[in-house]
Amino acid sequence: MERNLRAASVALALGGLVLSSCSNAMTVATTTPGRQATYVRAVAELKSYLVDWHRLGPSAASNEYLVRNQHGGQVKLLSGSLTSYHPFAWTSTDIFTLMVGFEMQFSGSPGAWNVGHNNRFVTFTWSKLKHSYLMEFNAGP
Repeated sequence: MERNLRAASVALALGGLVLSSCSNAMTVATTTPGRQATYVRAVAELKSYLVDWHRLGPSAASNEYLVRNQHGGQVKLLSGSLTSYHPFAWTSTDIFTLMVGFEMQFSGSPGAWNVGHNNRFVTFTWSKLKHSYLMEFNAGP
């Protein structure tokens, strides 16, 4: 929770990073209120990751937010926004996958990302140690 508050306050200070509100094509009929609250929390964590990726760099941000096999990275995020998220797979509040849309700009080579629009499957796994979600990005399911 403290990490989210810190990142949110940093987002207000950043001119280059736009964290737009996400469009959410889910309907109340297909998403229970409990799941929706879980998705909102996970998306807040994802936004905090974007802020830290921009502010602290790819390595520090990935060490804080991503699963161990995705730590590191060299791609510098110049600006980014989360444009959409949609449920893809649900196991429990501790593990689920969202299809997420981003708009991103980079300083230098974007690596495995596109300049502009990106879609990624993001699997969120609850970490009891960190009291937050760890994320794993995948281009496909």
